Amino acid sequence: GSMNMKCPECNTEFELKEKQAFCPFCGCNISVDIENHETTITKNINISKNINHTKRIINDADVIRAKHESTKDSRDLKTTLSIFGMLILIPVIIFSCFFLNKTIAQQEGKINAGYSKDLIGKNYKTVEAHFESAGFTNIELIDLNDSGIAFWNDEKVTLISIGGKTDFESIDWFQPDTKVIISYH
Repeated sequence: GSMNMKCPECNTEFELKEKQAFCPFCGCNISVDIENHETTITKNINISKNINHTKRIINDADVIRAKHESTKDSRDLKTTLSIFGMLILIPVIIFSCFFLNKTIAQQEGKINAGYSKDLIGKNYKTVEAHFESAGFTNIELIDLNDSGIAFWNDEKVTLISIGGKTDFESIDWFQPDTKVIISYH
């Protein structure tokens, strides 16, 4: 018949009707040999309380490793994207700075003389007209052939100085009354 017994695993008392039963509380499998008064317990691995811990640790490690692999891939992608983003952003930032520089310079009433290398070697009258149309008001011309004996001169510009600066570029801005010296021969 049936007998009352305590679960050897969790100490819960329950009624045992057959030689084999599952504890209603912890779920372990209990076999009872009544003749020899022996109880055999088989732990049920599905009950979280009795999980085989080594197996679980290995699984956790696998999960962590898998997560790391997937985040590593997305990290590599993020790194690639941020490098790519920087490569796109740098010219945009530089352009914006020049644009801002230009806007501020123009608001301050500054003007631009272009690129010195584009003007060297041109006829001094053309260069003078260029500076006048740009808005420069203080232009001085220096004829390097003042001796008067040179009849082969072609009046080409050899040096331009804007406020002492001879190597100016289109990103340089000047006040309109900055002294411009155009030397030619």
